[in-house]
Amino acid sequence: MRVFRLGRLFKLFKSLKTLKIIYSTVVETLSAIMNVGLLMFLTVMIYAVVGIALFGSVKHSGPMNKRLNFGNFLNAFMTLIRICTGEGWNDLMYALSARNSHYHSCEEDPVSYSKYVENGFEPNSCGANYLVT
Repeated sequence: MRVFRLGRLFKLFKSLKTLKIIYSTVVETLSAIMNVGLLMFLTVMIYAVVGIALFGSVKHSGPMNKRLNFGNFLNAFMTLIRICTGEGWNDLMYALSARNSHYHSCEEDPVSYSKYVENGFEPNSCGANYLVT
């Protein structure tokens, strides 16, 4: 019986000419929409790799947690998707630009492996001060 109900929907497409025009327009633009979506996906992927290189070792503080960070590719990708939607991007920007202070203790130069081991294999570098002026 449900198959026949679906058939009535297709019958509606045949009878309403404007609905048929709208449907055909949507079908024709799907390839262009997919191209734009793939271009946006590629752009976010590139920026995720750049974010890992720049902010992969920044100490998690403020809004940064185990999921919202640039520690690995999946977290960086999801963080950038969150930034693209406008969800708390300014809080993340300030967390990534935090300097060593009384409230935020981090290593200015966390290059040595011994400092990384002492911290329990957690990122502990300071953010980039060129983000906030």
